[in-house]
Amino acid sequence: MLNDYNQRVEKLKQQLKQADGLQVSVILTAQNWIAFYTKTSFPGSVLQDVGLAHPPIQDIEGKSWVQVSQEDLQSIDGDAIFLLHVASDKMPGSFTVNQFVKNPLFAQLKAVKQGRVYQVDAEVWHLGSNILGANRILDDLFKYLVENTH
Repeated sequence: MLNDYNQRVEKLKQQLKQADGLQVSVILTAQNWIAFYTKTSFPGSVLQDVGLAHPPIQDIEGKSWVQVSQEDLQSIDGDAIFLLHVASDKMPGSFTVNQFVKNPLFAQLKAVKQGRVYQVDAEVWHLGSNILGANRILDDLFKYLVENTH
């Protein structure tokens, strides 16, 4: 399974060569808070495997995720945003992409203006911490960063 994962990572790297320097944010929202995932988080480690960068402001050591205030929204921006959505009542207030992009607070973000906010399953991206979850993250990266650009 690890060999298959590594082969998929290499294939994705090749297909993303034209996107060199792409900065990707992974964020989670709930009722009244917003958090971004750092490179040491599970999704952050998969993004690193693929060679995708986080915005430099998110390079925080020793934490998997960092809660940010609504006044500090620039820290969640990037060329693309993967919005972790919780589809159950476990986390009320989890935004869908439509809610996120229509919210005046987020409308000024570069990724929103460019239509590059992608809703993904928080159960996989946040809790999937195994090879199966890593492959599901790769599925989303292929879907949104490769297939959507061709």
